[in-house]
Amino acid sequence: MDAHAALAGQHWQTLLIQNNEIKFLCDALRDGSSFDARQVADDGELWKLSFFKASRFEMDVMVWICPLPDDANVDRFRDAQYAQALQALGLKTRDLLDVGRAIWQSSADEDSVLKASLFMRGTRSLKIEDYQSRSERQLAIDPRGLSLIAKQDHAGSIFRRYLVLQALLIAYQQSIEAASRDLSALVAAGGTAFGDLEKLRRDCLIFEARYLFARPVRLDTVDLRFVWDELAQSQHLRDAHHELNDQLNAIHGLLSDEEQRRDAERDKRRERLITGIGMVLTIVSLLGLLTVTPDVVRQFFKSWFGA
Repeated sequence: MDAHAALAGQHWQTLLIQNNEIKFLCDALRDGSSFDARQVADDGELWKLSFFKASRFEMDVMVWICPLPDDANVDRFRDAQYAQALQALGLKTRDLLDVGRAIWQSSADEDSVLKASLFMRGTRSLKIEDYQSRSERQLAIDPRGLSLIAKQDHAGSIFRRYLVLQALLIAYQQSIEAASRDLSALVAAGGTAFGDLEKLRRDCLIFEARYLFARPVRLDTVDLRFVWDELAQSQHLRDAHHELNDQLNAIHGLLSDEEQRRDAERDKRRERLITGIGMVLTIVSLLGLLTVTPDVVRQFFKSWFGA
């Protein structure tokens, strides 16, 4: 049975990790998100994680989970799973970005590290020395993915929590990139886009206030807080956010100055027009007081010359 057929008749259900809903994110972020999952055949999972709902930057991140056979050729396996995910979702290649990979293994031997490197990076560059030891677990994080080596019985649930954080990171990245694209389009449109820029800036401020947190996980989740910090640092998330804000403020200041100059010029033209109209009305009024007749002329001369 192929993946598309396996999904036929299936319904999305709330994602559960160890029979629990996602509760390790901060309240505001969790309230603006939804986490759903489907089983794919007997050994796979498909997640649909939706973040930042009711905002300009609402994002859906799809997570495809499947077992890695011991004898798998990682390159071919990775490409095959990506194609299978596209088929299952009914998407074309351009409709789904392959923006993050994660792998969990129980052994830290040389072959496992090599598979992790090929799967996550597409190279042989990852070494066991690149892993950090965390509570009987070893973890490697870089811009291209995440590799976990752990033998505990509950390591699978730990890995799934890490996947949620990785998906959130991707959602943040995509939101910042979407705002940057919108800003570039507004700059290209020129000064007439000032109103649209104001809306973009307002939408970004609302998004930041509601959903953007330096540490979006609860205070009591020490391990997840550490993992989030490592993920965010690997993608320079804070720098990207600050860069976007600097660009928004700079362009907003520039267009605001131009808008103020245009307003000042309009005010000057309006004042000149009003003054001109006033002068015309004054002249018309004065002329209206003077009805030039022979009697008026005679009276004028009598007054001045006593004639």
